[in-house]
Amino acid sequence: MGVYEELGIRPFINAADHYTRYGGSIMWPCAVEAMVEASRQYVNLFEMQTRVGEAIAELTGNEAAYVSCGAAGGIALAVAACMAGTDPERIVQLPDTTGMKNEVIVHRCARFYEDIAIQVPGATIVEMGDERGATVPQLAACINERTAAVLTLSPWGRMLPIDRIVHIAHGHGVPVLVDAAFSIPPKANFRYFTRELGVDAIIASGGKAIRGPQTTGLVIGRKSIVEACAAHGNPNRAIGRTMKVGKEELAGIYAAVKYIMERDEDAVRREVNRMGLDIRKGLSPSSLVKSVKRSGDVVSVDIDLARAGWSDQEFERLLLAGEPSIVTWCRNGSFRVKLGTLQPGEVDRVIRRLRELLCD
Repeated sequence: MGVYEELGIRPFINAADHYTRYGGSIMWPCAVEAMVEASRQYVNLFEMQTRVGEAIAELTGNEAAYVSCGAAGGIALAVAACMAGTDPERIVQLPDTTGMKNEVIVHRCARFYEDIAIQVPGATIVEMGDERGATVPQLAACINERTAAVLTLSPWGRMLPIDRIVHIAHGHGVPVLVDAAFSIPPKANFRYFTRELGVDAIIASGGKAIRGPQTTGLVIGRKSIVEACAAHGNPNRAIGRTMKVGKEELAGIYAAVKYIMERDEDAVRREVNRMGLDIRKGLSPSSLVKSVKRSGDVVSVDIDLARAGWSDQEFERLLLAGEPSIVTWCRNGSFRVKLGTLQPGEVDRVIRRLRELLCD
C-alpha cells in the first residue's frame, strides 16, 4: 500500500499548472536521488549552502545564487537584504524597520498571493499605477527616500517593461527584483533578467517547472544582494531562521538545476508540439468543442457550455471526480491543459476522458 492510499488521498493528473496547492511538480529522478544521498550523512549547513549557491551561479552564468525556502521565502529574504543589507544590528532589528528604507513598489494591476512575503521582514507595499497598468511617471512618483526596492513580475498587459523599470529605478539608486517563479524554464531566463535587462536579483521557484524540491526557491543575481540574503537566512538569528532549507533540499535543487541546464530544450518543444497535436486530433469531431489552440506548453479548449448544460465549475468537478481524476481550470467556457505538468502516458489518458465528456 502506497502512502497516499494509506492516508486515503486520491492522486490526480495535474493539467492546471505548477501550483503549490497541487503539489508544485513531480521532481526529476536525479533530484530525488540527490536528496536521498544527502540524507545519509551529516555536513556543515553553512558550507553546503555556500557551495550549492556557487555551483548554481556558475551553472546559470550569474554572479551569485542563494537557495531559499520557496520563492516566497526568497522574496522575503531579498526584501530584507535591500532594507538591512549585511549590517548585524539591522538584521536582528527586523521586522522593525526604524531608520531603514522600507518601501517596496509593485504594480497595482499585478498584486499576487505571494506579495505578503514583502511584508514579512517589515516592508510596506507601495502600489504604482492602477488596475489597468502603470506608466513611467507613475513609477517615478512612487520613488522617494524610503524606497528600498521595486518588485515586478514578467510583464503582461500594460505593466511597465522591466528594462524601463530598471532604467528609472537605477537612476534613483533603487534595486529591482523580479519574481520569476513561473518564468524558468526556459533556462536562458536565468541570465536574461540579470545580464540583459540589468535586474539586481530574480527570485525563482525550485518546485515549479525547475522540478526540484517543492520547498526550495532561488535568489540569483548581484553578489551583494545574494550575500545579504545569506546573512538574513537560516540558520542565522535573523528573519530567515523560520525559513529552513535542509541539506536534502539543497542537494535536490542543485541536481534539478544541473539537469535542466543540460537538457535539450528543442527536444522538449518537439514533444510539447506532438502532445498539442494529439489533443487537437483527439477532440475532433465534437459538437461541443469550438476551438483548440496552443500557446507554448498550454492547450486552450473552448467549449459550448450552454449546449452541454454545465457551468465552468461543474465541468471542473466532472473532470476531478472522473477516472482518471484530472485537475484543470475553466473560465468562460475555456479550459486549459498544461502539457508541462503531464507525466509520460498521461496525455492519452486525458484525451480519453475528454472524449467521454465532449465528443459525440
